[in-house]
Amino acid sequence: MTSVLLVLALLSNGTHGDCPGWLGLGFRYQPPVHGHIDGWIYVQRLAPHGPSERAGLVTGDVITAVDGQPIRYVDELALLQRLSRIGGGSVVHLSVRRGTRTISAEVIASTASKEQCTASRQSFDMARAKQATR
Repeated sequence: MTSVLLVLALLSNGTHGDCPGWLGLGFRYQPPVHGHIDGWIYVQRLAPHGPSERAGLVTGDVITAVDGQPIRYVDELALLQRLSRIGGGSVVHLSVRRGTRTISAEVIASTASKEQCTASRQSFDMARAKQATR
């Protein structure tokens, strides 16, 4: 699986210039492979009292769709680019697999702090560097 270090930040259009908003989770991304058309996002950690935790997500959840769209990004850079279009204050609708059940969650993106903004930029830089080595 492809690991993405987001230091509990996901990207969205926040108010700190090009700084993102925040969903309050860290994840590992699995792109579609070997005949599977969909990928998934494995929730590795949640910020205490963060937007995703408040929406009911738990560590170990598997996100299978964002705003009704299946996860079909070729790599984490493409996924991060998609997530960067989520605006602070936006409601993000997630389809989540938890064990054998599928649930829905509505996460309200927060505005990122300066530290979260730095973490998201580092995530983009790492994804770009990984892509450049292919």
